[in-house]
Amino acid sequence: MRLFILLMSVLQLSWGQVNFQPSWIVGFNPIQPIDDFILAPNDIIFDSSKGAVMPRMYRSPIFFQNARPQEFNLAGFNQLHISGSAQYSWLELKELLNHIHKRHKIPFNKIYIIDLREEPHAFINGSAVSWFYGPLHVQQNRASQEIIDSELKRINQVRAFPMVFINSIQKSERGVPSAKKTEIFPVEVVMREQEAVKSFGAHYIRLPVTDHFRPEERDIDDFITMVKALPAGVWLHFKCRGGKGRTTTFMTLYDIIQNPKVSLEHILARQKALGGTDLSHNKLSVGKEWKYRLAQDRINIIRVFFEYRHAADGWEHMRFSDWVKKHAKYLGYLGDQFEVE
Repeated sequence: MRLFILLMSVLQLSWGQVNFQPSWIVGFNPIQPIDDFILAPNDIIFDSSKGAVMPRMYRSPIFFQNARPQEFNLAGFNQLHISGSAQYSWLELKELLNHIHKRHKIPFNKIYIIDLREEPHAFINGSAVSWFYGPLHVQQNRASQEIIDSELKRINQVRAFPMVFINSIQKSERGVPSAKKTEIFPVEVVMREQEAVKSFGAHYIRLPVTDHFRPEERDIDDFITMVKALPAGVWLHFKCRGGKGRTTTFMTLYDIIQNPKVSLEHILARQKALGGTDLSHNKLSVGKEWKYRLAQDRINIIRVFFEYRHAADGWEHMRFSDWVKKHAKYLGYLGDQFEVE
């Protein structure tokens, strides 16, 4: 009886993240819904195992030159001491920091890594890995300390064993995992990302945002507080897992903060030209319909933030979250408690 109760408890926990299909029926060819995950809870996934190269999606506006200057306004763009990228391995991180230090003459103690990932991640034997973090709509809105505690628990579990299973995944056209290859590796060195960054003498700041979702109001409050407290002469490097949505969003917010005289359309255009995600509009792609509203909400909060930056009662007078409540701005999925004006 105790064994039965234990099995039922495990199944109940699993059903929260895995959608079971009757694949044992001969000839049954299901169409996988969004919650039909190939990955199991707590599966560890390779993010990057590359050597000493620059991280994927690396970009910076400091040397950017537009081939057609009339297309958009570059005022203040080349003066932004920022960059962005996808997740890096330990050796990629070393290459990135050395590049910023040597190419741009920035001391290591003036480099700030802004980690936008909410999902648990770390370095195992120098490779960047993350733990399966889904379904995303269940995981969102977690408190920062809860996220950090959960991540540290997973890291300590790996540290406690001599071997670890790590998965390489393939994604379908819908942008979700469709297959995985599991391999076993010895556990040699396990590092949290903040430990790795600080070992080079750089700064590490975690602003966790759920993948694909827009930032919450509190995320932007924290970001503004951070920006206002930064010393002179610093370099900010923004990164998420893919270097696209979350990274482009916060590079755009920083551009708006530093260049308030440039129109939003021009800021969005130059971030796209730099290699970031096009946040100016959202296309409904076949097979990726599940991303449409989330992307639309991200566009919307950027437009609201632009209003806040220029409002007479905004930037210098109150927090973004308080300003949004005062003006009842509609922010999308995470902001449905507000009325549309």
